[in-house]
Amino acid sequence: ALPLLLVGFWAPANALSLLYGVNSAGLSDELLRIDTGTGASTVVGNIGFASVRGLAYDRVSDTLYGLDNSNDQLLTIDRNSGAGTVVGPVGGSFGNIQALTFDGSGTLYGADTSTNELVTINTATGAATSVGVLGFAGVGGLAYDTNTDELYGVSFITDEFYTINTSTGAGTSVGSLGFGGAVGLAFDASLGLFGADTNTDALISIVASTGAGTSIGALGVTAINGLTFVLPIPPAGLLFGSALGLLGWMRRRNFR
Repeated sequence: ALPLLLVGFWAPANALSLLYGVNSAGLSDELLRIDTGTGASTVVGNIGFASVRGLAYDRVSDTLYGLDNSNDQLLTIDRNSGAGTVVGPVGGSFGNIQALTFDGSGTLYGADTSTNELVTINTATGAATSVGVLGFAGVGGLAYDTNTDELYGVSFITDEFYTINTSTGAGTSVGSLGFGGAVGLAFDASLGLFGADTNTDALISIVASTGAGTSIGALGVTAINGLTFVLPIPPAGLLFGSALGLLGWMRRRNFR
């Protein structure tokens, strides 16, 4: 609990969230860090799995997740090295989960393009459970707006941006992105809503009220799959100093 407390204490006042993505070119996919101002990406490291689809970050446990689409299994991913570790199979009839995101309460959602269903995923086992039929195909990205408590989705088939009912799974079209190949969505309360387009290999910003996308810049990779925002890691010195301060405060309380 102490490290999470310190991360939460430091991050909002000192730094914005960091945008991560997956490049699925090659035998081993790469974890990327992406500049939200220019779109340019930097390789963090190899994940060790091919066909990784979707990224999602759990702020409560400070854990980054991905979905190994080749073997239909949930992964945890080390944000510093990029290395992936198997959690477990998604199971059931879900054979093509392409998108992931966490809601504000810590529930992990996924979108399966083989059944066109919204699912929830158990982060301890990897097992997926159907929420309901989405009503549209080709979901390439999911993102949760913590400001409005809305789940968003985007289709790389219809180029439509959707809101999704988390109780039924049903999607409602908001409007066209104007790009045609979106395969990632990510939302940050301070930075806004972003997507990744495979037709132009660019990072885009999205207006949630209309669905309209605007190009930010080239990603520098040709097989982007999944986006998510991650809280920055506090400097080690700051963590050490904060820990000492907290321990001192606890000692003072104990002697009262």
